[in-house]
Amino acid sequence: MNKSIIRDLVKSQINKTVLVNESIEVEGGDSIEPMIKDVISKCLIATVGIHLEHWKTVNEAKHVALGDFYTSLNTQLDSLAEMAMGIGINIRYDFSFGYTFSTDMEFVELLSSLRDVITEAIQITSEPKFQSINDCMITIQQSIDTLSYKLELS
Repeated sequence: MNKSIIRDLVKSQINKTVLVNESIEVEGGDSIEPMIKDVISKCLIATVGIHLEHWKTVNEAKHVALGDFYTSLNTQLDSLAEMAMGIGINIRYDFSFGYTFSTDMEFVELLSSLRDVITEAIQITSEPKFQSINDCMITIQQSIDTLSYKLELS
């Protein structure tokens, strides 16, 4: 084979690889971007805050429930972020938030406001083109509900 044919073959394979890794721009994705970034930042805050609560508690049932929650929330949040990036929401290079954590705070009390933010986001993302993002947020909401129930029992 001649070198130019080999070079063209390699180049076409590289181009195919790049195209596979690109996100798919979904119409309307820009309109939900600020809301998705808000949900993601609040979930990040909740993950760290609940982890602090997990360390602070001396109640074994509460300790286990909080540990299960922050572990599952981390996984669910990663899925949400990857789905958001997949439809073109830019959190790779255009995402920031600030928060100061303190063990004096009761982060469990913040879960109801996180749930409210997610409820609003679920309503906004109810269109079929955002179904995967919507399903992921419903799963996060269910995790919050499960934790709330377990904490009531402990």
